[in-house]
Amino acid sequence: MVLFKKNVSRSIARYSTANTADVAYIIGGDAGYHSLNIVAEFKQVGNAYQWQRLADLKKARQAHGSISVGDKTMIIGGHFVDFLNYPDNPSQGNPNIK
Repeated sequence: MVLFKKNVSRSIARYSTANTADVAYIIGGDAGYHSLNIVAEFKQVGNAYQWQRLADLKKARQAHGSISVGDKTMIIGGHFVDFLNYPDNPSQGNPNIK
């Protein structure tokens, strides 16, 4: 199973985690130049452990918190960053940025 698209870094930071008695979640995060909208689930299935990608967040975010209460997981705070498409990104050729 592919958790990340090809253009996403293989490492992420500033993600949040939440868990229930049976499952752990990794939610959102920072892939270096942009926020992620992924939600991944880690759980035991039989004698093995597996990752599964769940439905994406409606809005990507990083530096947020998450908490699970019963069968609901809430995402709190954080922010969205997309330097890849930001007009002042030096790689976009803005002459005012050195």
